[in-house]
Amino acid sequence: MKCTQFIGVVFIWVSKFLWFTECATCSIRINDPELNRLWYLKNNWRNGYDMNVLPAWRSCVNGSGVTVGVVDKGVQDHTDLNIGRPVDIGKNTNFIKEPEFVYKLEQNRQNQQRLRYGYNRQPQQRWNSAYNIIQRRKQESLKHGTRVAGIVAAKQNGLGIVGIAFGAEIAGKFFFFFNF
Repeated sequence: MKCTQFIGVVFIWVSKFLWFTECATCSIRINDPELNRLWYLKNNWRNGYDMNVLPAWRSCVNGSGVTVGVVDKGVQDHTDLNIGRPVDIGKNTNFIKEPEFVYKLEQNRQNQQRLRYGYNRQPQQRWNSAYNIIQRRKQESLKHGTRVAGIVAAKQNGLGIVGIAFGAEIAGKFFFFFNF
């Protein structure tokens, strides 16, 4: 490997190339129902960019044996995620597996859908009291890390979505500290 620096930018030349070849034993069938909506993986219906991951998947590159670290506000336990273990750096590792908290998150999502689409319309919750604002911030704080983990490594299990490296294991680290 040869490395050159030019005006603060480092250029690296690698002397070996990776070749993706078709595996005779690799037959990946993606049957997750939301695959066609994941435009960032393979963009069939819009002009634009995508990651075009299908050639890598056909070459048996799917993240098996890899642990992906998601450093964010936390990763919520989910059926589409392969959460293996927390990263052992410090004491703030944050995986939410408390059923009551997960249930509250799901109830909040359902209530938002009811209000948005108008079915079973319920009285709007008051978000202006201090307690409700704190509870909402706690619920919202986990969504980004869980979404990132899903995009990267959601399992190929026939449920929901599939991640870029669907065979990978997720390890998360609570990074941001907020006083709620």
